[in-house]
Amino acid sequence: MSKNNLLLRKRGGFDELYTPRYAIEPLKKYIEGLNIDWEYLGKDRFIIWCPFDTEESNYVKVLKEWGYKVIHSHIDDGKDFFEYEPEYYDLVISNPPFSIKTEVLKRLYKLGKPFALLLPLTALEGIARNKMYKEHGISLIVLNKRVSFMKGKGSNYFNSSYFCSGNFIDYEVQIAFEELDDNLIKAEKDQLTHQHYKDLRKENK
Repeated sequence: MSKNNLLLRKRGGFDELYTPRYAIEPLKKYIEGLNIDWEYLGKDRFIIWCPFDTEESNYVKVLKEWGYKVIHSHIDDGKDFFEYEPEYYDLVISNPPFSIKTEVLKRLYKLGKPFALLLPLTALEGIARNKMYKEHGISLIVLNKRVSFMKGKGSNYFNSSYFCSGNFIDYEVQIAFEELDDNLIKAEKDQLTHQHYKDLRKENK
């Protein structure tokens, strides 16, 4: 078992957090804005790899709803990100384990495909990461509010942004600012609250 495989297996408490749908919505226009002839290719032939996701991931569900072909993989299904790579794919999107963000970025730069990773803003810091950003470039999609990541029946809030390879944002500026939809946030919170009380009623029966 590789060193990185062991790191994936020993994920910390903030590594297995699930992304709400409202934090995925801002990506839509950037994917559609890629320098691609969509009329010729067709969304259903554009392949997005979600390397830290199961079929229940909101990334997988939302991207499929948008019409894209999605390949998902997860260490728990025997597909180690540091050893597995799909034969064909065009873009990488995911919320990777925070504790190994440096190793994940390093491999993605090496693979050379466009990517967008949801990471804490503190991922801008660090000598090793700064060296990679300087060598390969980095773009940021900065969200205007903290994201409430889901973990079991609770949640954790982080100042997060999408860290993207230089060719993902098809604009002259390398930092873009996006607002999260308040209506989507409220709807998702209401849904989670309803489910939480539903689970409590089952437990108390």
